[in-house]
Amino acid sequence: IKWSGDSGTEVPGKPNQRRLSRAVSKKLHVEAELGGVKDFVDVWVLWATVTILTTGTTPANAVQNGPALDGTEKLGARYYNGKKAAAGKVIPVAKIEPAGIHDVVQSGWKFKRQRWTHDWNDGIKDKEGNSENDYWNTTWVNDDSEPSWMKLVPDNDDKIYDNDAPNIEAFGVNDCETYNNFKQWVEWDGTRCSRNVNWNWQGRWKKSELPQVTFKDVGTGVIDLPDKSHFHP
Repeated sequence: IKWSGDSGTEVPGKPNQRRLSRAVSKKLHVEAELGGVKDFVDVWVLWATVTILTTGTTPANAVQNGPALDGTEKLGARYYNGKKAAAGKVIPVAKIEPAGIHDVVQSGWKFKRQRWTHDWNDGIKDKEGNSENDYWNTTWVNDDSEPSWMKLVPDNDDKIYDNDAPNIEAFGVNDCETYNNFKQWVEWDGTRCSRNVNWNWQGRWKKSELPQVTFKDVGTGVIDLPDKSHFHP
């Protein structure tokens, strides 16, 4: 067999196979010739680079927020409901490589997210545990968006999108606090194809204050999750 193009390296004991590197995301074109007969195969090595947008506005190809929350497409820590509530509006974006993948692999993509939360209601830890419905965690728990908030078919820029907006508001208590770390990544057909990217959200709500939201912040990276309540140390 005569190999050409991106021919890779030999597979010991298997002359009809070649080993290709996955170190770089690119389109590989492998050609083989035997007895005057030629054939080829294109192999795509895929990788996604995730960016968390916390400023600016919702990209046109992402799911729009519409009238929800503050009624705008502005990202970041935003007041709404007359400053009685606030949300950390973010758009995770994944740029998939190599270029042109949107014409080749249109399905199978998935944005994944986990969170690690420390919440208090009136100084009491809120739902201690490590299930999706617990909000005072000691490890990462699943926090994937609902499918309706994701655009998972790569657009012409080879990008897919998520949309999230954790919030703080009255929960039937006098004082509530939320502190969250998140990590996002991308999978294709159940196989991870990006690194973890972290972002965070934190907020405080106090019934006796006007406005009730006394602190709100959203950003990239991780924060130290406090072990004591701010309002009831």
